Amino acid sequence: MTKVKANGAEEPNTRQLAEKTVRRHMYGAFCAGLVPIPIMDIATLTAVQLNLVRKLTTVYDVPFSRNTVKNIVSSLLAGALPTIVGPYLASMLKAIPFLGFGLGLATVPLVAVAATYAVGQIFIGHFESGGTLLTFNTEKAKDLFEELLKHGMKQAAEMKEKIVPQTRDADPPEASTATPVAGKDDSAKTDEKKATAKKKGRSHE
Repeated sequence: MTKVKANGAEEPNTRQLAEKTVRRHMYGAFCAGLVPIPIMDIATLTAVQLNLVRKLTTVYDVPFSRNTVKNIVSSLLAGALPTIVGPYLASMLKAIPFLGFGLGLATVPLVAVAATYAVGQIFIGHFESGGTLLTFNTEKAKDLFEELLKHGMKQAAEMKEKIVPQTRDADPPEASTATPVAGKDDSAKTDEKKATAKKKGRSHE
């Protein structure tokens, strides 16, 4: 149920606060994926995801344990290896000059956002059902986590469009078709020529 403040404005409910928290950390994950140093980007992403779950435990008033969350998230990601292995390989590609670095930057941010979205949503669902970190069953959550990852990739693509707008398909500016108008200098030169021609004509007379 949505609470109402004294001034009449509605306060966001617990689910809304949780969704906003996930959204903010998705942007943080995108930035983590842009870290140019191999492996450092993964470490930064891990910190973002741990902080996300910490914030969610605050929203749902659930005790937080860094080690427990780290183990849960690691287990979920390990279970989704076919999907999540990408950022680790792409992270290593950043060490390769030019081409490898570009491929890494193109891949890591998207998977980082998708993984963070999946982590956030899996914990929101668990906390909404009254669960705690101690009652989280990673084995039962793995299938759902993989589905959330797939949906998270769509969310990541949409986020990328907002952060990095595509401009290459934009129409080029139209060339001006207006006929050039002679300036004052051109008019003055024309008048001088006419005056010179008249003087020559008089001298011949």
